[in-house]
Amino acid sequence: MDTLAVTGGRVLTPSPSVREADGRGDTGGGGTPPGPTCAAQTGAGTDGGWAAGERPRPYPQDRGALEEHGREQARHWMYETIKRRLRDDFFSDPDVEAARDEIETAVQNGTLSSVAAAEQLLSAYQHTTPNSPDG
Repeated sequence: MDTLAVTGGRVLTPSPSVREADGRGDTGGGGTPPGPTCAAQTGAGTDGGWAAGERPRPYPQDRGALEEHGREQARHWMYETIKRRLRDDFFSDPDVEAARDEIETAVQNGTLSSVAAAEQLLSAYQHTTPNSPDG
């Protein structure tokens, strides 16, 4: 059985899923992982560790593409923050909370369409929003 030494003398053995992932299990495996194996206690095989980390990576190294991706992520999180804030404000609004149970029940009973229910809740919210024409 393979063992991995950890600082402090504690010894761990890989779980079955780890053995399967590195191709040593009996479920067909998927080959061995790209990194070399080494032993922390003896230092055997540690020379190849840095070389493995310096191998070409399977993702683009083009700085412009990475910067563009970062800008797209920033844009995405800007809109996610707005959505979260609007949702939280909407559902914590006292008028929405007061009307919500009755409107949900009407939708579940089939006496009110989901679109009409949404319009009623949005109307309740707009009447209490400081920037609304009615507020």
